[in-house]
Amino acid sequence: MRDAWSPRPDHTDLASTTGRYPLIVDTLIIGSRRSIGQEFPLGTSKCSPEFRADAVTLYHLSPSGTYASVAKDLGVNHETLRTWVRDAERAARPGAVEATAMEKENRQLRARVKEFEFEREILRRAAKYFAAETSW
Repeated sequence: MRDAWSPRPDHTDLASTTGRYPLIVDTLIIGSRRSIGQEFPLGTSKCSPEFRADAVTLYHLSPSGTYASVAKDLGVNHETLRTWVRDAERAARPGAVEATAMEKENRQLRARVKEFEFEREILRRAAKYFAAETSW
């Protein structure tokens, strides 16, 4: 059993073993952080933005490839690849930066409104309690 830091086979061997991505893997994945054989312990996986972009491109260029098959070939989790693809598609839409900033601000404002409503309810109950207690 190999430890988390032992080298993995290079991803360029993938093209010769699977035959699924003969040219794409050689041109897209070379130079990425994962292709040089680094593995990271659980919870500390940090892939470079170039690797993420290459993985998304590889997924889009494989017509019959699923998230699971492409992710397995790249050595990442299929849910991670799905998240990268979704984020890339969201960022590619016009006005995506403004929309995400507005969504973030809306979430923060909704949380503050919820907090204020909770505080108001506490004050209302306290006022009701003290009004009943001090009836002279």
